[in-house]
Amino acid sequence: MTILSQTFYQSELSEAVSVELSQGTVAIYTQSAPDKDTPNEDSCAVFELSDGTVVMAVADGAGGYYGGEKASKILIESLRKSLDQWDPKSGSVRSAILDAVELGNSQILSSGMGSATTFVCGVIEHGMVRLVSVGDSPGFVFGGKGKIKKKTTMQSPVGYALASGLYSESQAKDNHNFHLVSNLVGFKDLSVEYTVPLCLSPRDKVLICSDGLSDNIHSDEMIDAFLSGDLSKNTDALVQSALEHMHNPKVQSHHPDDCSLIVFKSNSTSGGDT
Repeated sequence: MTILSQTFYQSELSEAVSVELSQGTVAIYTQSAPDKDTPNEDSCAVFELSDGTVVMAVADGAGGYYGGEKASKILIESLRKSLDQWDPKSGSVRSAILDAVELGNSQILSSGMGSATTFVCGVIEHGMVRLVSVGDSPGFVFGGKGKIKKKTTMQSPVGYALASGLYSESQAKDNHNFHLVSNLVGFKDLSVEYTVPLCLSPRDKVLICSDGLSDNIHSDEMIDAFLSGDLSKNTDALVQSALEHMHNPKVQSHHPDDCSLIVFKSNSTSGGDT
């Protein structure tokens, strides 16, 4: 069951929200695109479970589909209910998360809205981290010196080409099919990426976000923003940079969109650092 639950639906945060957890600290930010007159379609949440496990999630209601904000809320609510009912004696957190995605997918399909959403999740459990994803909302694990230790794969034709090394990040963003996503919650043939566990070092960070951030900020810039300093202040500064890109059509990374991110910093002081 959950001992802490923070959920954000159609939220408009003016600055990052910081939450202290038993394993570390998270900073959360979510806001709709500049000059947008429709709701923020991103939903996000942070949960701490009874055994100290941290589950953080972002769902980005798919643009071009009706009711994206409803689809993302359905999914995060499904996750909240599944984790609240979870018993460490009866099953793994992994099963609870996958059950939530399957249930959310079924509910979105049965609603008849024709909506869909991405999903990216970070699971920090007993000093280990896993990333879970559906769609193109990215997740990263990176070390205190900026090395990317783990990242999700964008589930799209361009995303697979990027992962295979056929495109650089800049080339991928220039491709006219960059936002064509081949896998979403709300699709009948849904598939879920669930990475193998990775041991967290003391200065490691886990970052998940919607593409409102990743489309406007290169991954190396995202990582550099958190190599030192205050987590919440760094989050605010990074978001401000993304908003400036959204307002400036002359920059390469320019894609006005709802923007959400959650970043986790461990409070561990033992182990190596890379």
